Order: sequence, then C-alpha cells, then structure tokens
Amino acid sequence: MGHEVHIGVTYSGIGREGRGHDCGLGYNNKSWTLSCNNDIYTARYNKKPTTVPDHAFRSHRIGVYLDWPAGTLSFYSVSSDTMTHLHTFTSTFTEPLYPAFRIWYCGASLSLCQVPLSQVPLSQVPLSQVPLSQVPLSQVPLSQVPLSQVPLSQVSLCPSEYKESI
Repeated sequence: MGHEVHIGVTYSGIGREGRGHDCGLGYNNKSWTLSCNNDIYTARYNKKPTTVPDHAFRSHRIGVYLDWPAGTLSFYSVSSDTMTHLHTFTSTFTEPLYPAFRIWYCGASLSLCQVPLSQVPLSQVPLSQVPLSQVPLSQVPLSQVPLSQVPLSQVSLCPSEYKESI
C-alpha cells in the first residue's frame, strides 16, 4: 500500500462529503491538485491527469504559487538552493480559491511550512508571482516588470551615464 498525498486549491463550493467526483480533488471543475503516490507525481484537473516526468523533481517539498489575475497555478519542487518547475495549470478563475489537502493511506503525512521570500532565488520565481513590495527593484530587470507596478520614485528616466554628464 502506498503513501498518497494531494495538495492543491479549490473553490469553496466543492463537495465535502461522499465518495463521488464532486468532492474528489482534481476530479471536477472546482479543484486543481498535485498528488504524490510512491514518488509518482500527477497533476489533475476535471478528471484529466498529467504525469510529471521523474526528472522534474528532487525533493518532496512542494511550492505552490497562485497568480489568480493571470489565471495560473504552478507547482515547484523545492530544495535548499533551487526550485524546479513541476506543472502549471492555466485557467480563468471565477471565485476565490482555498488551499486543499488530502492524505490517503495510513502512514502518509503532510507538513506545512512557509519559506520567506528572501530565501527564494529570484531567478527561480516567475516575476508575476512576486509582490514587488518585497523585491528590491535593483535586482529586477525593468523589462520584466509591468510599468504600472513600478513606483515612479524608483524609476530613473535617464540612463545613469547621461545623468552623470549633466
């Protein structure tokens, strides 16, 4: 018997009782999940499974990043020095989403931990998923940041060489 754990997100309207697909994480149009069963990772939405290639992960620590306005939900394998992309769902989210977990079989376990953004290498996180208030703009190429999100007090309209010669 295996050790199976599911982590994902769901709308509040998902069924919470019974054995049908209406309450199974990833088996309906109300939830998105990544499951791990004996080191086999599967992403699932609306009964459609996608097996994550074995080479895509190195640890059992999973990062979940939701960009609700952009319609992306991404899962990453997280180790001490890197994040490896496992799977991204793309959808038009229509309601607030909530964390969802399922532990299946005796002996399976799940722990929640928070990793401070300061410990995550910026090169490993899509900029659309990083609050700009937590990132020094000097570390972010402006070509990757929507101008509407950059405080004007932190933008120089002149190249530094030009400013020095004035």
